[in-house]
Amino acid sequence: MSGSQVILVILLTGALIGGAILLTPPKQIYTPDIITEEASPNNTLYESSEEFFLKNYKTVSCFLKTQKEEIVISQNNNQTTNVRGVPFVICISAGEKRTGGYNLSIKNIILDQESKKIYIDLFLKTPGPGEMVTQAFTYPSIGIEIEENLIEGHWEVIAKIEQEKSQPVFLKKTFLFSL
Repeated sequence: MSGSQVILVILLTGALIGGAILLTPPKQIYTPDIITEEASPNNTLYESSEEFFLKNYKTVSCFLKTQKEEIVISQNNNQTTNVRGVPFVICISAGEKRTGGYNLSIKNIILDQESKKIYIDLFLKTPGPGEMVTQAFTYPSIGIEIEENLIEGHWEVIAKIEQEKSQPVFLKKTFLFSL
């Protein structure tokens, strides 16, 4: 073989190996920090007669550069556990991912005044096989601005992050609401 043929074989081998690496989606292992006791075996989080779909909210930009799944409550751009009035933001992160192509979206938000709980159902879109993605660590997260006056007292946010081909992740965060 000539020198140019050897170089061509090396380049083609490298391209095949590199292509195989890019086409293989990274294996994600989810170990939830908190699994709520409220989650029943069928993953139903709520069964109250006082629940209603939260209408006074909107999604806002939110970026949590965290390696684990997490919920952060903030108001006036400051993290807090003591919310005074509205609006306030519930920021939920799906943790650190090895590539781009991940996205969190809201499926459902339910407010249970009786038990003072906010249930948020989310879906984590994962990149498909062969999908072109950014080759950098990403932190998919979503911010939900709440403009609903709640009953004063200790509240709990319970988030369920569903994902394809994986068990859902359950997260919990408490905060104090006052007018």
